[in-house]
Amino acid sequence: MVNVAILGFGTVGSGVAEVLTKNSQVIAKKTGHPRLPRQSF
Repeated sequence: MVNVAILGFGTVGSGVAEVLTKNSQVIAKKTGHPRLPRQSF
């Protein structure tokens, strides 16, 4: 399982979230783990 936490949602945090979201299928294929629903607090 791959867990990712993003602290802060400014310029960098929102950019990281966007890249992970756009590339989630590629990441899932390469890691062999399906993308799990994400939560924000």
